[in-house]
Amino acid sequence: MVYSPTEKLKQELNRHDKMRQQIDQFRANGRLKLFSAQKVEMFKQRLPQLQSDDPDIIALACVAEVNLLVSGDTDLHTDFKSVVGGSVYQTRAHRRLLRPDTCP
Repeated sequence: MVYSPTEKLKQELNRHDKMRQQIDQFRANGRLKLFSAQKVEMFKQRLPQLQSDDPDIIALACVAEVNLLVSGDTDLHTDFKSVVGGSVYQTRAHRRLLRPDTCP
């Protein structure tokens, strides 16, 4: 899993204690890989028009070379598939997407 301390992520974590606690736990366990907020912000400026309101996620996926998104947001799915070119995991039916190369 990857993350970047962008302003948008900081704002969202301030609103959602449970999410912040989970990220803190994953970070403490070494299960999250940190990517520079500056690099993500720079990449975000080069993105095409998106359907979703999540340019930070798309930019992070591009910077981190992520090929699997876990999300229930269909607009984000569309952006991820068209810009990043990866796969989207939504339900257990997508279990086949969880391989060692996508889940180190």
